[in-house]
Amino acid sequence: MSQLMKPKNAATVLHISDHNEIQKFDSKDTIIVTDLNCPDSRRFLQQADDSQLFGKPYRWLIIAKMNEFRDIPTELINMKILIDSEVIVPAKTGEVFNLNLVYRIDHTSKFRTEEFGIWTADEGLKKSANLTKTTMVIRRKDLNGKSIAASDLKVDNMAKATHCNILPLYDFMNATKALFFTDTWGNRVIHKSRTSRFNTVHNTADTNKAEVCIPRASPLFPKQLVPTALQSCCLDMYWRTGSLGRVVTFLMFLIFLFLYTSYSANIVALLQSSSNQIRTLTDLLNSKLELGVEDEKYNRHYFPAATEPVRKSIYETKIEKVGYKPNFMSLEEGVRRLQNPFCTMRGGSFASVNMVDFHPVLLWMLYGMSLSVFLLVVEILLYRRQGKMEKA
Repeated sequence: MSQLMKPKNAATVLHISDHNEIQKFDSKDTIIVTDLNCPDSRRFLQQADDSQLFGKPYRWLIIAKMNEFRDIPTELINMKILIDSEVIVPAKTGEVFNLNLVYRIDHTSKFRTEEFGIWTADEGLKKSANLTKTTMVIRRKDLNGKSIAASDLKVDNMAKATHCNILPLYDFMNATKALFFTDTWGNRVIHKSRTSRFNTVHNTADTNKAEVCIPRASPLFPKQLVPTALQSCCLDMYWRTGSLGRVVTFLMFLIFLFLYTSYSANIVALLQSSSNQIRTLTDLLNSKLELGVEDEKYNRHYFPAATEPVRKSIYETKIEKVGYKPNFMSLEEGVRRLQNPFCTMRGGSFASVNMVDFHPVLLWMLYGMSLSVFLLVVEILLYRRQGKMEKA
């Protein structure tokens, strides 16, 4: 490593002992070299992990003992070295140093490695061909089946939907977009001062990194939609004997159809209309409705952290009753409970589409198509029979 630290390879070499000094340098041209053989290296790495310095744009070169190829040092097992990190761990094999990039998908998953290159004293550094052809985003695109592509709506749909809804606001308000990356929606982060905060989008407003505003609603489109298709009805000029009775029967069925449609529309409008009995949280608390919450980290924090008496009572009496199982359920369980006619659920956009069984609907459509074909055949046979009887 002394060859790498020569002035021809590094413009400036500084020895630091405090992780706060890292943020003083330009992270674009800085690489942090840490020797795990030093007695204070474990504390230094833990402080850097608490300050989220393993993420982009910081680059690390962690020197451990002469481990075997692709081994992960034990000091890094509990570190949050995620997919946006660039941490190189060298392993010596003979006179060759194998440089490997290490990262993990989440805080609890196993480490994964990528071949960064090899280094020898005679030839220097040779990067891997895979690194020169593809970027880190492309190489780490498929994370054990967890695709991070924006087109996959079932993965982190809350963040994607919110991001797409907020993007037009920048143009309307002529604002500049600044992105702040967080680990999750609601994980608790403990600082060295033992004060806790929540690493969420709300923290950006608390630290004055962002401001919250409520824009005025835009006016609705005043013009009505113009019909794009016209439907015409044609009547046959040939009137058979007894057509009057058929016309009366047809009109009666048509009137009953309109009455049934109007009645069904009124029932649907009544069911979809908002109830006047529940307007406040107090009304919801005093109602006989049972409540359930989707089991997510944000909801696990939001409801227990409520301090208002009404919100706290709703959580204690309807969500987490004493002596009963808490009503935190997964999205699959919520969709399964929709089989109960008196149950309703709200989930992420398109997240429950592949969980709904459309087999009964398709079965009824098949029955209807079969019945229509059968009636058509019967009509044709009756028409031919009547024609033969008239000729006879």
